[in-house]
Order: sequence, then structure tokens, then C-alpha cells
Amino acid sequence: MTVFKDHRFPVAVHWVGERLTLASAPGKADLQVATPPEFHGGIAGVWNPEDLLVASTAACFAVTLAAVAERRHLPLRDLDVNEWLSHPSPFDLPPRRPFFACHTVGRSMDA
Repeated sequence: MTVFKDHRFPVAVHWVGERLTLASAPGKADLQVATPPEFHGGIAGVWNPEDLLVASTAACFAVTLAAVAERRHLPLRDLDVNEWLSHPSPFDLPPRRPFFACHTVGRSMDA
């Protein structure tokens, strides 16, 4: 019989003002999140939702690949995942081009 575990990842976001928010999760450092500087009123030098989306998919890919290598007893010495996301301006309605994400992976494994 398969038993499913219930995993919960609570996150709270507080609006600080203007285009800036503060994301928090139990047991973790708070993270400022703002509108990207490419958008009107955006803030440079602060993580934005687009950064977090891309970082989460790249990190998920990396830790999943590491877990598969571990499970198959393949020593993983190095892994870099570079990813980017392209999407239309939120003011281009309907969108002229779709969202697009791309992974590039560099890794080396012992023979």
C-alpha cells in the first residue's frame, strides 16, 4: 500500500510599501521581493517574483538530478544549472509571445 506524505511549505508575504514586499517562512531568513526594474516602479538589486520562479525551477532540477545520481550510486562532482525566463510585458495583452524557460546544465561525473 502506498502512503502519501503531506508536505506543507507555509510562506507569508507582507507589503512594505510602493513595489516592495517581505517574504517570510518559519525558520528561514526573510527575503525582500520587489517588482523587477524592467517594469514601471521596479526596484533594482532586489529579488523579484520572476527571479524566484526561475531560481526555484533551476534549484529543483539540480537537486533532483543530484538525488537521482545518489540513488544510482553515480558520484556527482559538480553541477551548474543556468536558466533564464522570457515573457512578454504584462501590458501586452493579449501576449505576442509565450513564456519560455531554458535550462543549460554543466556537470561532471566520475566514470
